[in-house]
Order: sequence, then C-alpha cells, then structure tokens
Amino acid sequence: MRKIFGLIFVLAACVALAGAAAAQTAQNVHGTVQSVQGSQLTVKADDGRVLSVDMSAVGQNIQQALTPGMGVTITGSTGASANQMTAQYVQQDSGDPSRGGAVAGQPAAGPTQPS
Repeated sequence: MRKIFGLIFVLAACVALAGAAAAQTAQNVHGTVQSVQGSQLTVKADDGRVLSVDMSAVGQNIQQALTPGMGVTITGSTGASANQMTAQYVQQDSGDPSRGGAVAGQPAAGPTQPS
C-alpha cells in the first residue's frame, strides 16, 4: 500500500514539474529597442507592450551592438510579470545590412524570412 502511495506521489510530482517546464517554454517577441543599460534592454513590442528584458545570458558583443530604434527578435521566457522577459537570444533585424542579423552565440545562418 505504501508503494502505491509513493508511486502516486512521484507521478503527481512529475506532472507538476512538467507543467512548470511547459510554462517556461521559449517564446519569440519582435519589437524596437527603446534603451540599453548594461544587460537590461527595454523593447517596445509590436503588440504595444513595453518589455524589460534581462540579457545576462546573451553575449556581450550582441548587448553592445544594440541601439535605440533597432528592430530585434527576442527569444526567451517570461518573467515575474507580462512585461518582463529573460532573453536566451537576441537577433537583430536582417533588414539593416550593416548589422548582419547575428544571433547571440551563433553566426548568422543562411537566408532569413522577413519578419
């Protein structure tokens, strides 16, 4: 009987962890850089939200290349509120040939689809 309750407990814990992992799935948000201060990025998303983005996991070269007015796509997870994100990658829009559309930690790859 204890084995059955133990098994039920383990299964319930696995379901809870799977739900938490699903809530942390990465999402893409496109917008325009408003400001950059160290590893903090402020972006106005295309849907009108102003997002505060933690870029600690993004390479320094990408962080330093971001400037106000630049279009970007952020891949990451939501933070404590709907207006906070933690970035895993930040990709500069490829429409600016001087920027190259590089992704943090990865070279730009092949042709890209317009956003």
